[in-house]
Amino acid sequence: MADVVFTVASFVNDQCLVQIVYDDVTLVLSRAQVVNNTDKPATITLSRAGASRSYTCPANSTIGRNLPSGFRFERDVDGELTMPDLNIGASWGP
Repeated sequence: MADVVFTVASFVNDQCLVQIVYDDVTLVLSRAQVVNNTDKPATITLSRAGASRSYTCPANSTIGRNLPSGFRFERDVDGELTMPDLNIGASWGP
């Protein structure tokens, strides 16, 4: 079991990375993080069935937040990762 860092979005030539971290065996999402080396804030939003969590990272900083239980990838019939009932949004700038 190892943590995998998945980049959801990147902005400004990869100077700002919005990422989630998940376990490669259980596929449970454990953490949301933003690595922001720009002069504007960035936000990651995860929502599911009426519950939503947003995390904002100020300019030139990094944040990481543990996610509540229940966020999990699933594999479809082709072995690809899917996220039923989970929406991930990312934004950069004021």
